[in-house]
Amino acid sequence: MARRIPREDLLAVVGCEIEKRPDAPTIADLVPLLVRAERSAGALAATFPASAAATVEAFAAAERSCCSGIGWHVETGSATTLSITAADAALDVISQTLQSSLIDDIR
Repeated sequence: MARRIPREDLLAVVGCEIEKRPDAPTIADLVPLLVRAERSAGALAATFPASAAATVEAFAAAERSCCSGIGWHVETGSATTLSITAADAALDVISQTLQSSLIDDIR
């Protein structure tokens, strides 16, 4: 069984100033919408249905407010792609969270 990631650990690894985050969709809102996630050195590309564009855009905008050391870029079209650029440790945690819901109390 995989280890659950405490919220404080996630925030520390990604360098998030959570108090700066506006009320918006969270990563928990994205998890059930995820079609695929692909990791490369320094980047993570998460693909969602085109219908998820507004949710993904709102999530990325909120993350830019609190996790400014991470790049959050959204492309829309026949699918919605969230491209995340960051240090590998942060990407490891974000990728694991998106793909497995292994985080406690992410809301």
